[in-house]
Amino acid sequence: MPAKKILLFGLAVFASGLLLGAVLYGKAKWQTETDFVGEVFQMIEQDSLYDVDLTQCRYDILKALTRNSLQKRDETGTLVPDKEFVCLDKFSGFMTPDEAKEMAIEMTGKLAGVGLEIGLKDGRVFVFAPIAGAPAEKAGVRAGDVVVKIRQEGEVEASAVTDVEVAAKLMRGKVGKIVYVTLEREGKMFEVAIKREDIKVPSVEVKVLPGNIGYVRLKVFGEKSADEMEAALRTFKSLGAMPEVVFDLRENSGGDLWTALEILYMINKNPNDMALTIRYNKNRKPQTYTIKSMNGLFRDVATGSAKGAGEFSNYKIVLLVNENSASASEVVSGAMKDWGYQVVGKTTYGKGVGQFVRSFSDGSIFRLTAFEFCVGNAKYCLHKKGVTPTAEVNDSRKPPADTGTARDAQLQKAVEVLKNLP
Repeated sequence: MPAKKILLFGLAVFASGLLLGAVLYGKAKWQTETDFVGEVFQMIEQDSLYDVDLTQCRYDILKALTRNSLQKRDETGTLVPDKEFVCLDKFSGFMTPDEAKEMAIEMTGKLAGVGLEIGLKDGRVFVFAPIAGAPAEKAGVRAGDVVVKIRQEGEVEASAVTDVEVAAKLMRGKVGKIVYVTLEREGKMFEVAIKREDIKVPSVEVKVLPGNIGYVRLKVFGEKSADEMEAALRTFKSLGAMPEVVFDLRENSGGDLWTALEILYMINKNPNDMALTIRYNKNRKPQTYTIKSMNGLFRDVATGSAKGAGEFSNYKIVLLVNENSASASEVVSGAMKDWGYQVVGKTTYGKGVGQFVRSFSDGSIFRLTAFEFCVGNAKYCLHKKGVTPTAEVNDSRKPPADTGTARDAQLQKAVEVLKNLP
């Protein structure tokens, strides 16, 4: 993997390397702080994918600073409250040092928390699966439980949760501290006390299905996910000369660009096939990644030598996607569909833009939507469109624990498609 990561994307992104805004000895505090803001404005002006009104950005900052409601004109021309900031798109954002630290830990697969995979369905936060052996599983939390409220040790009032990111943040914290989670199961509400522990979150789930079909589910495109995927796919070599594999990207909201490209590099050995084209604003030229252009980019962890392309190009692979497959998941599924692989499930989320991320000297980070990505030889730009499956199948999983079982209609269709491949 390249030593310097520049391009990041996903519903969850992480920081890489550039330090800004050093505090100069003797400089007034207000000057230091305005230097930070000034450098952000400079970044917006130079790198934003979109035309941005910097005056509106100043309005956003000052409105937030004074806690005044933003306003907009309704259809009659009257100014009315507007909760949304309008300077930048929803995928750009800022993280405090603590928030940035938590995100970086999450991308490495190590965090202090309760060990739950959660998702959003019908406007409610639900448990997709407890991590085996983690505190939540020990406390009796089950797949399909609805997370209603969360309160911290020492708090009297619990916070109602309807957002996945908010719920995840509230459940993370210091090792040994207790978090109280109110759950709903079969119409009944109850509270469980869960003591946080250090948790290693595996990004890959692998097993062999009946009929000697390999199944690999990638949960996130983290820093080590490509190596974990490589190891998982190698386990299927014992299944025959042309192993049949279901590659499940459902509920995978994205992550590291280089991980997505490395996985594509493992699967395709045709040097001229395009994996990804990145389009910037008028200040930068487009950038295209072909299989050939990626030669030498990825290294074997054990030997340090450059990996060769297409180790798994002889595999028969069918992909599974759904509405929660986003960003890096769409790069992989979109490129593979363009190369002729079959995709089963529902149309993906449609996040086809990525962010540049800068780190400040205090540990905070700012991410700015700076490029659009287009996949495959057709250079299909998927933003707000997503990747459409070659076989559309509704999701039958109730509860989420049905994933990867005979009660998973999308999986069963993927197996059927596999069996009919030439």
